[in-house]
Amino acid sequence: RYIGDWSSDVCSSDLELRQLTLSSVNLYTAIALLKHMQTQPPSIANVYFDHLFVYAVSRNTALAELAQNVLETQVPAHTELMAQILAKHPVWVQMAYLENVRRRMNPKIGLLLSELKKTSGEEDVIQEIDETKF
Repeated sequence: RYIGDWSSDVCSSDLELRQLTLSSVNLYTAIALLKHMQTQPPSIANVYFDHLFVYAVSRNTALAELAQNVLETQVPAHTELMAQILAKHPVWVQMAYLENVRRRMNPKIGLLLSELKKTSGEEDVIQEIDETKF
């Protein structure tokens, strides 16, 4: 198995990522990996990097916060690419991400949202960004 395939250790399917229930996620592994990624950030070129955005919108607030911390390690160096990655996600992921980061707005998130506004073709996402104070 490819060593960079950390997501297969954590979740049995992409569709289950939003719920992140005990039956679909190995919480211990997920938390250990995300804590490790805070100090050793993954390459944005990793094919599974986009999964971090889905973890960041998890209903499990501990996982969401850890994933967001990992994502913020990539700003400002890779802000444009991160916005492109987020814009490729379904609208519900983009909207849930906006909702979650609104509670913890900081300059790094503001940079990412500014870039997402230019990148996302979704009117709802753009409107939500316009209504967000940063």
